[in-house]
Amino acid sequence: MNTQPRPDETTHGLFWVADPGHAWLAVDLKAFPDARDYGTGYGYKHGAFIYLEEDLEAPAFLEDHPGLAAHHRAGNLAVRRYDFDAPCRRYNNNEKRLDVEAYLERRRQAREEANA
Repeated sequence: MNTQPRPDETTHGLFWVADPGHAWLAVDLKAFPDARDYGTGYGYKHGAFIYLEEDLEAPAFLEDHPGLAAHHRAGNLAVRRYDFDAPCRRYNNNEKRLDVEAYLERRRQAREEANA
């Protein structure tokens, strides 16, 4: 049984938001101001939080924050699940700041090194 408080902006500075179609890593910009640098325009921003989408933005952020990534892999990040569209879908899109090509190239090189 999960005894954590329900994840939201007042209880967690880093948590997942998920609905039936997608998920986002909600990151408190006061705690992690560099999180805005991982935006591609497909996630969202609202107030002091940025919502990094699960396919590219969140993995790039977690890759550059190994301690947080370890918590994620261990299943220690809270998840706020919705049975309908998550409220963050109504927020403004985040800014395109992540150099997607450079990130994908870095991932490709890491895979090649791991397979060598």
